[in-house]
Amino acid sequence: MLKPFVIEMLPVILNTAERERSNYLSYLKQVGLLDEGNVSIVDIGYAGTMQESLYKLTEKQKLLGGYYLITFRQALKRVEAYGMPSRGYLGEFIDRHDTFHPFCRFVPLYETLFSSKDTSFVRIDLDWNNDLKPVFMERFPAEARREEVVHMIHSGALSFVDEACAILKHRLPAIDIEPNKSLRLINQFFNAPHPVDAQIFSGVVFEDAYGGAGLKTILPPVGEVDENCVWKPGMASINNHLKHQRTKAANETSSTNGASGIANAANSDLQVQQTNSKKSLSSAIRNTTLPKYVIR
Repeated sequence: MLKPFVIEMLPVILNTAERERSNYLSYLKQVGLLDEGNVSIVDIGYAGTMQESLYKLTEKQKLLGGYYLITFRQALKRVEAYGMPSRGYLGEFIDRHDTFHPFCRFVPLYETLFSSKDTSFVRIDLDWNNDLKPVFMERFPAEARREEVVHMIHSGALSFVDEACAILKHRLPAIDIEPNKSLRLINQFFNAPHPVDAQIFSGVVFEDAYGGAGLKTILPPVGEVDENCVWKPGMASINNHLKHQRTKAANETSSTNGASGIANAANSDLQVQQTNSKKSLSSAIRNTTLPKYVIR
């Protein structure tokens, strides 16, 4: 049923593709991708798809380099087949399905932290003034929380970098930040987060339109439980904390009720003792012969 519709719409699809291709090539020329000299792209990873696609889109006019946070095995057939250089900081050509590399356990979390506040790029358009402008995917309302969290984390990271550079000054080039050391703290956080820290990601969803997964929930909003969320250790940490709080509250209520029962029993005993004392005093008064005074 879909094939006849696609065939009927084929002229519209091809015309749209040609327009978007032309606009995008104009944008690449505008940013100097095809200028003289070496040019590389920078991306989080992983398979060299963008590097290969840009090379083919520009009709293989120029070899492009690639700098990545990490690359997976799929990148081998894409970049090395054309002799394009690529480097990965955390690892190169990793088999993500057969590795103990910590990055591969928490890919959506790393992507959330390293992605910009923008949604997925769709195309380049011409505005009313014939200027090239990027068009991004329509923003999901649920992404507002992600934008807020990413903005705060990026701002904090950049402030830390600025302060470190200001302190280290000329000694900075001598510092070698080995990849595994750079992962140590964040990997510890991803594996065993404190519940207070984990709640930073509460309500954060990650848009994965390129992978076809739509929205992925990193952690559900505070107070909600979602067993299908991406960050299992974060969910477990928060659940254990809430369970501990409920148990603590129940014990405190039980202790309060027990103390109230003891106090009530003590009050009852005291009231009985006071009543008996009053009865004994009354009886003593009745049985006591008062002295007779003579008024002269």
